Amino acid sequence: MKISRLFHLFVVILGCSSPKVELTKANKIHLENAAIFEVLENKLDSLLKISTNETQNNDLQNLNHELKELEENMVEVPGFEHEHHHEGHNHSHAAPINYTDDQILAIQKEVKSELLKIKTKIENFK
Repeated sequence: MKISRLFHLFVVILGCSSPKVELTKANKIHLENAAIFEVLENKLDSLLKISTNETQNNDLQNLNHELKELEENMVEVPGFEHEHHHEGHNHSHAAPINYTDDQILAIQKEVKSELLKIKTKIENFK
């Protein structure tokens, strides 16, 4: 009987202590997204300082708005904490209770996809 309880306790502890594969992948992508955000924010700030005309300034402001809107819709991956090195810190740290692990992973992938689109626009900015 004692062995059975110990085995059950071990299984419960093991199950609770290791994050699920989907959440581990989601967190990896989330950290990549945070790094991309920081680079893009810095690049946009630099471009805004050197923009030469109103049209360029408006285009950069639109890109900045897209970036901020995307950042506001980001969510933390439950069970993972990280430091933030970018300004603003606008995304939510609330656990997305209504999302499954697969949905959290899909959200992180979608955010990354949108970030890469914005990155391309910034890199091609003239």
